[in-house]
Amino acid sequence: MGGSDYLTVGWAVEALVVFVLALFLRERPYRLLAMVLLLACTVKIFLFDIWQLKTTNLRVACIGTVAVTLLAGFTLSRLFALSSEKSTGTVASVKVLQSPLNFDRATHHFFFFFAVGLITLLIWRETTAGGYLTAAWALEALVVFILAVLLNERVYRLLGMALLLVCTAKIVSLDVWQLHTPERIIAFIVLGAVLVLVSFFYTRYRESWRRILLGH
Repeated sequence: MGGSDYLTVGWAVEALVVFVLALFLRERPYRLLAMVLLLACTVKIFLFDIWQLKTTNLRVACIGTVAVTLLAGFTLSRLFALSSEKSTGTVASVKVLQSPLNFDRATHHFFFFFAVGLITLLIWRETTAGGYLTAAWALEALVVFILAVLLNERVYRLLGMALLLVCTAKIVSLDVWQLHTPERIIAFIVLGAVLVLVSFFYTRYRESWRRILLGH
């Protein structure tokens, strides 16, 4: 990778280091600095790297490294939030839903959303066939749904729902008319299977879903 590519990865790693220091020192300004670095890194990828990197290996190495770094930050911040809940008796995700200005108290959401956004963008960039793109996004939505259940996070469930809605709209408005038969079959089968699995999870864990929907 060239210097510009290393710059993107370096910013992401730097943001993670600053965020870890913020958690260790319990300093809000360091959290804000980490978020600024993260935002700059993500904007650079969306505006430049995704278009300027010429090969699949370079794009996967650069964007994949940043996504993994973001997921590492998500894991650390999630563990920190759980430890804070034990000491204060307050759920961090509920604070964010009730007061959006308190984003620094639950930055694991931002790490997660940026990571999912980069993965979604990378899948779109590397999947040339429309049917395979729909299938890949549907599988990604299923993973987000499963994480929503395991982590009991309402916002992640909504993100998974949004991805499924995009897949459904795409398959109805574009894929069914433009794709060749094999790609169309794959798209319908995968999306249908994901919808069935989501329906099963909803029926099987109805009470858990109700708590997630209500934010309890």
